[in-house]
Amino acid sequence: MQLLSAKERYYVYASRYGSGPASDQENIYGSFSPGGKGTLFPHHQQWRSGELDILTFREEDNSLIGFSINASEADLVLIDYLAISPAVRGGGYGSKALELMHLYYLGKRIFLIIEHPDMEADNAEQRSKRKRFYLRNGYADSGLRINGVEGRMELLVYVGNQAAAGHADSSIVTGKEFIRMQRKSLGGLLMWLGHIHVEKPRRNK
Repeated sequence: MQLLSAKERYYVYASRYGSGPASDQENIYGSFSPGGKGTLFPHHQQWRSGELDILTFREEDNSLIGFSINASEADLVLIDYLAISPAVRGGGYGSKALELMHLYYLGKRIFLIIEHPDMEADNAEQRSKRKRFYLRNGYADSGLRINGVEGRMELLVYVGNQAAAGHADSSIVTGKEFIRMQRKSLGGLLMWLGHIHVEKPRRNK
């Protein structure tokens, strides 16, 4: 593992395939998933080929706080997966992890997708809570909507202190750029199986 950056007593490391302990690689999902049965699928092959960054967040004693799986290219970064250890959730560690990522990817266009808030969904409160979390941490709604077998998603972009309005210029990240970065993360086969596409803007009549 390579130390990337540090702030106060928190540290972020990059984990590349074939380096570092197994618990930070194939088994890293397991430490955060119910029953410890998580795996790196569907990201495993993309990670092995060097297409993805896996960042681990740690405290001074090297205890694992969380990790993220990101696709980065030129000035674009897709945060594809962010997880915080169940042992420390609710303590502000998610915000700290995002802060460290923002420092590491400073100057890049950072974005992610979340489930579209739907009051009829079984996990409606979870969806709303997740969106509020990202809005509090400097993200804004780009206006772009993504669809696929997993349902309707919203694309949020990191705009820092400009996030107060809650909306961002959708040109910050285009639909084509999202598709390219999502394909980099999942691979072409899973993109095709997931029927992932950007919704066409609705025209006002």
